[in-house]
Amino acid sequence: MRAIVASLIRTVDREAPLAGTASAVGFGIMRKSMTPAALMLAGLLAGCASEAGTKGTTDVDSKAAAAPASAASRPQAPADDGAAARELYAFLREKYDRNADGVVERNEYDRDDDAFARLDKDGDGRVTERDVLRPSPPPPELGGPYMFVRAFGPPEADAVGADDAVATLSKRDRNDDGGASAEELIPAVGPEGGAYLIGLLDRNADGVLNAAELRAYVAERDRDGDGRISRRERNRAGKEPAVGRFDPEVREQAPPFRLAALDGGPKVALADLRSKPVVLVFGSFT
Repeated sequence: MRAIVASLIRTVDREAPLAGTASAVGFGIMRKSMTPAALMLAGLLAGCASEAGTKGTTDVDSKAAAAPASAASRPQAPADDGAAARELYAFLREKYDRNADGVVERNEYDRDDDAFARLDKDGDGRVTERDVLRPSPPPPELGGPYMFVRAFGPPEADAVGADDAVATLSKRDRNDDGGASAEELIPAVGPEGGAYLIGLLDRNADGVLNAAELRAYVAERDRDGDGRISRRERNRAGKEPAVGRFDPEVREQAPPFRLAALDGGPKVALADLRSKPVVLVFGSFT
């Protein structure tokens, strides 16, 4: 993908004149001076990414809904996850392990503390192959709603409201103590899923989830205001984004930022490219 993007940018730089008027399409900023061929390639890239992302989400959701509860502890990793993780660690060592001691330490990693913490999963200040191979829990923004519906919704449910979640909670509460422990959640979400939900929802830190905690989560996390938590809870849709060419007085200023160069050279500032044709493709390569 990076090679395609680099090729596209080189094509745009070569074929388009320096002067142009900015046009914003979603996250991309394109100049009207881009040639039809360059615009077509940019559109194809965006379409392929959108189609692939939509298909992947649909496939994962349909498989998760069809799987039996005992196997639905969390979204499953790909079968080659170990090989992919080792490839990632080899990349990290080659790029950041300056003293060649086989680990990446904080002073060798030039990104911020949060990025390093995501890699250093055991928190010992070093990134090793074991860290990269260790499974990562889903982030709360994505994993929380999914796991909540799996634990407290009807079988194969896509969403659940607070009242239904509390009714299911009483069924999970096998010892009638007024809440559900991680162990009692195992039949629905597996051992790791139970521990994940306790860590996410247990506000009073008593080791069990009660009705008030479930209702509080639904009230806070219900982004679209329908009174329910869906597996892919999203904010209520806002106004449609503007698409097309815009007069200078109505354009929004792009935020200032700097990006690493693919060839390892100095970072590139967006402001340095003023008056030149620019295509921005957002993604994470770690």
